[in-house]
Amino acid sequence: MSKFKDILILIPTINESTLEQVVSSVCNQAADAEIVILGFGKANQIADKYEVKFCDLGEKTPKPIALNGAIRESKKNWIIVLDADAVPKSNWAENMLRAFQKERSIFSGSAEIGTGTFWMRVYNLSMLHEFSSEKPSGTRKYLPAMTLGFTREAYKEIGPFSEEINRSEDFEWTLRAYSKGFSPFFEPSACVTHIPVNKFSFSTVWDYWRISGYDNWLVRQKYQEILNTPFLFRWPLFILMTAPLLSLLPTLRIFYNSPRLFLKNLLLIPFVYFTKLAWCLGVYEGARK
Repeated sequence: MSKFKDILILIPTINESTLEQVVSSVCNQAADAEIVILGFGKANQIADKYEVKFCDLGEKTPKPIALNGAIRESKKNWIIVLDADAVPKSNWAENMLRAFQKERSIFSGSAEIGTGTFWMRVYNLSMLHEFSSEKPSGTRKYLPAMTLGFTREAYKEIGPFSEEINRSEDFEWTLRAYSKGFSPFFEPSACVTHIPVNKFSFSTVWDYWRISGYDNWLVRQKYQEILNTPFLFRWPLFILMTAPLLSLLPTLRIFYNSPRLFLKNLLLIPFVYFTKLAWCLGVYEGARK
């Protein structure tokens, strides 16, 4: 009997060029898990090729809606969400399984963030420096959903992913878990190579941070006590007016938290700063709308 028989692996996709790499790696490592691609269009061809399940969403669908629907359809007790641009490295499945066996109710693996084009690496450094493969294991307040594991029991207690926001749903859901007394755990041994193929230029990286800013800000307001969100962050106009300074602080925080990673990627840092500026602009634009 397969040791992966109790695991459901959900792979939401918008037809990233890395999808086949992801599915191939998962099938090689955990063929007997219930593997489901959540997508549309040509993703069905990859599902057929590797003989995995395909949930046809018909069109580009917000990730929270796709995940909640697929979780309702399955009976598996151990659930993994794996992004279609997160290619599992060797022993990824074994280490995710081991975390379940250690009775981790919510946990995530790590990301190797130095792969891809210049702009992909800028995106990775800005977004995932806290969860790079160089960081130590331990309890966190929040986790990313690029390789996120959780039990069905935890999902029932925490509730479904919020369908009211289109971005930062993993940020919100894991913070909600923390607020309910769970201990989200970061397990770097379960590593993926993150290749954000849709972040291929300055404009695509800038637009992502700008569009994501407002939803991310809403989450930060909702969990301001946990995150120690500054009181003045309640006003989007203040965020816009002080954007140059506010953008500098999280950029420098990378150096404070990960000095080796910062120095190794020194040429990327000015552009990481621009992603923080885009976030500030996005907060203000979202609030105006």
